[in-house]
Amino acid sequence: MPHHNQKPVRVRRVDECRSVHEIFEHCLPAFGGAILRRVYSILDRAIGAVCPLTLAISGPITVSGQHQAWLIPLLETGWVAYISTTDAVCYHDGHRSLRGHTKDAIYEVPIYGDDKQLREDGVIRVTDMGFDEQVLLDQDKFIAAMLSRPAGALLWRGRKAPRAPGRAALNMQPFGDSGVCRRAF
Repeated sequence: MPHHNQKPVRVRRVDECRSVHEIFEHCLPAFGGAILRRVYSILDRAIGAVCPLTLAISGPITVSGQHQAWLIPLLETGWVAYISTTDAVCYHDGHRSLRGHTKDAIYEVPIYGDDKQLREDGVIRVTDMGFDEQVLLDQDKFIAAMLSRPAGALLWRGRKAPRAPGRAALNMQPFGDSGVCRRAF
């Protein structure tokens, strides 16, 4: 018995698609692909209607480098009006920005690896990302130095903004989400 209200499953080969839009529309009919297609279609409608977007993100996005892959480019488009985030996003964003840790500070580790061995090796694991414990210690030192400054020294305004937080700011590189947000204002 035919179902008149059902959408038939018809797919196209990815090598026959001329755009990412066509891949989302014609190559992802089910399971995880269908969820991606739904998210894409919602974003496509919202952006097409010039609706400001609100994002909710969590810490592993910066550990895994996803902020560099898609979040920063999305923020730079100007489509995002609000971001709801955890403190871990800002904290992990700083790992790659600390002088001395800007080159390959975070690396892949097995998701089901030996946590005891990682701990003994001084590796901090966040799911399947790892980084040396020294990164956390240096990050904590930096944050402690920033928080120990007078409140007025933490204001970032005008052309002298990079110097406002004092010499401690010289230990950071404008690399991740924080740098993008600072450029936006």
